Amino acid sequence: MRIRAAVSLLFGLTLAWTTSLAAQTPEPLEKIAEDWEAAFNAGEIMKVVGLYTTDARRAPPEADLIRGHDEIMANLELFAGSQIKIAAAGGMLGDEAGVTWGTFEIWQGGQLVDEGRWMNAVKMTEGGWKIHRDIWNSSIPEEEAGCM
Repeated sequence: MRIRAAVSLLFGLTLAWTTSLAAQTPEPLEKIAEDWEAAFNAGEIMKVVGLYTTDARRAPPEADLIRGHDEIMANLELFAGSQIKIAAAGGMLGDEAGVTWGTFEIWQGGQLVDEGRWMNAVKMTEGGWKIHRDIWNSSIPEEEAGCM
């Protein structure tokens, strides 16, 4: 009986430990998400674009692939005046690349217009960590969402 209780306790602790590791977001990845949100909400689109590699790709839901800084800027400018809330939910970081994921909400005029999940692949550059690939999915049906 004690062995079963000890095994159950050990399993529970292991599960809690690995779950907490999966939910952690490395500081550089958390900072990218925070900087993205702050710059976008301040209307500083050039700062947002600067968080991407020059050959970055964004893959919006139900739309063509967005390539490079010029296309990223044009896409983001379509949503001027919107506010976004980004929450990083986890990530992994190696020496030269990493991945992070989380949730987002887009607000316009105090009304929630879209929400969903996102995932970024990041790459180490001479300028530090940059978003190299960016994909997101809306949780709101397309006809109701104002997808970025």
